[in-house]
Amino acid sequence: MNVHPALIALLFAAASLDANADCGTSPATMEFRSTPPLLAHEADSALVVKIHESGCVAARFPSQDIRHGTWVLPLAESDYLRMIAQIEAVGLRVLDQSSLQRDVSEQKQARALSSNTFYRVLDENIIEFDLAASTRRAATRLRFASLRNDLLNLPHHSTLIGIASVQQLFESLANTAHEEGIQR
Repeated sequence: MNVHPALIALLFAAASLDANADCGTSPATMEFRSTPPLLAHEADSALVVKIHESGCVAARFPSQDIRHGTWVLPLAESDYLRMIAQIEAVGLRVLDQSSLQRDVSEQKQARALSSNTFYRVLDENIIEFDLAASTRRAATRLRFASLRNDLLNLPHHSTLIGIASVQQLFESLANTAHEEGIQR
């Protein structure tokens, strides 16, 4: 599942920016974190994007990023609900990470045995998803240290494609919050 550029544009076209916009005390329903592995030991090294129950997006860029600071962007309710539905459709809440890792490992091993394919490697950030508990589901925390590498080597793996699309959505939200939001 890819994030269609028109959906991202739609999400922000209806966003109404109030000069006093803030996420306030509304709880975060989803959080995305992207950390460079060599800086993981530092306190302020991760891009953190939170989607709040109120429809507000807060993106915090780390100190080494030129965009550093926290940027807030409120979304229209319909856009917020559409985005949540898209993220939920990927199935992150019900994903069994250990089963996924086993499956990926087995597929990479089978691929390596069946062909003269080299394993490709990219530098990439460690990404994490924290999904708050809801009335129907328990809280979920997922961590990936090699998502892009796994996807590079298994480009047709539907679960990896879905996870990468959610990563792309969160990164697009962060960029849009920086470009169109208000710094806090």
